[in-house]
Formats: sequence, C-alpha cells, structure tokens
Amino acid sequence: MSDDVMDILFLYAEEPVHVGVGQGLGAIDQPIQREVYTNFPVLHGSSVRGALRDLVKQHDKDLALWLFGNEPGQQPMWQGAVSPHDARIILFPVQSLMGGFAWTTCPAALAVLRRNLEVCEKRPCWDVPDPVEDGECLVPESGEDTPSNVVFRSDDASEHVQLIRYDFTVSRHDKFDLTDLSRWLVHSAMPQGDEFDFWRSKLQTSLVVLSDADFKWFVENATQTMTRVRLTAEKTVDVGGLWSEEALPPETLLHSPVAARSVLTNDSGARDTPKTTKPAKDAMAEAWKTVRGRMNIGGTESIGRGRVAVRWLKGE
Repeated sequence: MSDDVMDILFLYAEEPVHVGVGQGLGAIDQPIQREVYTNFPVLHGSSVRGALRDLVKQHDKDLALWLFGNEPGQQPMWQGAVSPHDARIILFPVQSLMGGFAWTTCPAALAVLRRNLEVCEKRPCWDVPDPVEDGECLVPESGEDTPSNVVFRSDDASEHVQLIRYDFTVSRHDKFDLTDLSRWLVHSAMPQGDEFDFWRSKLQTSLVVLSDADFKWFVENATQTMTRVRLTAEKTVDVGGLWSEEALPPETLLHSPVAARSVLTNDSGARDTPKTTKPAKDAMAEAWKTVRGRMNIGGTESIGRGRVAVRWLKGE
C-alpha cells in the first residue's frame, strides 16, 4: 500500500545467538539458519517477529496483537500491522592476531544493507566497494585519532591482517576510503548506550572488508559451537543426550527491514471484530516507542543466550 512505512532494525548480539533449523545433516547437530544462495547466517523474519512480539507483550498484550499478530495456533488468525523481514548479517567478529578481534564484512553483505537503506529512503554516505580479491582486504585509512589496531607491517613494509591463522594483504584504493562506512556504522547502526562506548570506538579501528568468498568461509567455519549434555538423575549422560549447537558469536551485527501497514482494528487494539483502519504511521510509531533496549531471540534463553541490543535507524 502507498502509505506503508519502513525502517531498519539493527540487532547487536551481546550473547551467543542460536536460531536453529532443527536437526542438521553435517558435523553440527543443531546448525543455525542460513541463506540458501550465500550460506551467510540469517535470522528469518518469523523468528524476529516472535521475539519482538514477546518483547512488546511484556508491556501491552493488546498492542503486541495489533503490531505483530497472534501466537502460532491461536484463533482467530490476525496478521498484525508490523512485518519484520529476515535479519541479514552486516558485521561478523573474527579472532585477529592484532587487536584481539576484527569485525569482518564483504561487498555482498554491504550491498544488501545499502539496497535496504534505499528502500527505506535513507541514502548512506558510503559506497559499496568493488569486489575484493581473495586473500586481500580493505581497512579504513588510519588517522591520528583512529589508527587501525588489526594491521601489522611485514619486513617488506607491506600491510597485513591475520584472522585466526590466515593472512590477508591490505589493499589500498584511493577510491574506497572505508572511514565513511565505519563512522556511519558507529553512529547509525551500533547501539548508542554508554555501555557500548568501547565497542563503537573499537569498530572505527577494527573494520576489515574481505572478499565475498573469504567472508563466506569465516561465517561458515568461525561461528561458535557449543557441546551440550543432558544428564540423568544419576548424573550420567542420558541416551542421546550429547549434541552440538551452533550459534552466532557475541558482537555480531545484523539488520532487519521492518514494514508497517494499515490494518483494520477496533478501538481497544486488534480484536476479532475489525471496525476501523489504523494507519501504518501509527503502527510504526508504536514500534519505535516499545521496541527498545534489549530482547531475547532464539533458543537456549534459559542458559543465558540469545540477548541482543536493538535500535532503529529512523526511530531513534
């Protein structure tokens, strides 16, 4: 509809995030959700919507019903006014020889982000880099205030970044200064609370753009894998009670386009007898107001996982 309102919701993992697909066929028993064409990690829109519904329902059940619809299996079915799309990856943390860890990304991930920003009528100040050669990387230009802390120089004075045990040669292109990108991410995508001062500062010195293929390797092989054990009452391992679980590591950043549309409702919220139309802008305004701070997404919440910090692009 012409009055649809869209915004971008950013999700920053503070704990490992496991949004699974059931039983896996490979080495990991319970893998995470992934895109079918890139194999990049993704949080499906239905998972994001469920987490948002639970967050809003803590404060107002009628509002949660209007915005996000009813729970699966509940009758009558109600679609809801706000529809989160799949949460796509922007930044993925990888262990680094220098600086502890680097935030990695790639042109494909940045192109998806930029496209979604354009859909939301927000033109960013940065461009998507041209494809990066395998084995090379791009980093922001070092300044006196923001020297890169993941780059080291070899004996021949060439610059390198070592991620886990893999070496990448820094490629310098005058056309692509990533400083604008790193600053935009700090100010527009990262959580803005004081407790994130360290992480926002680090991002400006720890951003690394890899080739699509190299980034794909890391998001496939450098996720967090946890071994789980279920014990019997006698404190022995139960039959079938040993399994492995994959999760996105803490400090991963994703983004989800969120659309709001006008829906039929009555004066008390979303009920089974629709009477009037509530405009999309009102639904998005309520989402901006109630979806704040932190929420839990995915499984294993009972063991302290799945906490993400959320922020809006427009609605801050």
